[in-house]
Amino acid sequence: MKKILNSTTPASFAEEYIVNSIWSGQFSSGSSLPSERCLAEVIGVTRTTLREVLQRLARSGWLSIQHGKRTIINNVWETASLNVLDTLVELDNKSFMQLPEQLLEFKTQLSSIYYRLAIKNDALAMGKIFSKACELEDSAPAYVLFDWQAQRQCALLTGNPIYTLALNGFEKTFFKVGHNYFNNEETRSLAKAHYLDIYKISLNGNVSQLNSSIWNYGKESSNLLRSRSSLEKTD
Repeated sequence: MKKILNSTTPASFAEEYIVNSIWSGQFSSGSSLPSERCLAEVIGVTRTTLREVLQRLARSGWLSIQHGKRTIINNVWETASLNVLDTLVELDNKSFMQLPEQLLEFKTQLSSIYYRLAIKNDALAMGKIFSKACELEDSAPAYVLFDWQAQRQCALLTGNPIYTLALNGFEKTFFKVGHNYFNNEETRSLAKAHYLDIYKISLNGNVSQLNSSIWNYGKESSNLLRSRSSLEKTD
């Protein structure tokens, strides 16, 4: 079983066991979880501890608990919120290589909205954000930090705090996936060219060019991810 949590307590061990069992298909979505008595014995925890864990997993969307009925295993993609995304990234493996690409697609769609609002509200400030790419250190940590800060600063420029809140929900996941994505010279080179392109566009305030730049970068980034995934599968 793949370890995803720091099982320093019976509760964390129980949570890890159940989440891994759901993810691996041992507990399939739509089916009932084993009885509390049976599950507590298998995991080796008290029923009180197990109940606390089940309630926590239900709040996260992994399970549905109804009084007097069996606990149902959910399709987490349909019932959970962003708070489980960090766990899903930890669970990601070669059998589910689409997650980074799906996150990239979502980022492209979202940024196309708040970048456009940001440049309309303050093109000069947006230009200053991306002008710093000229001095960007050629390393994965430097790029993921720059990208994250640029995203948040542009979201703030929209004047709508909901965009910032939406981004904040992705922070941990962004850095985990981002470090892997930028751990490649080709992706860093592509990103830097995009940053500098955004900088030039900000100088003239051309919104139509901005949208084209964002979507072209998203497409090229996605192609690079697919290419790298194919190479990893053949190794």
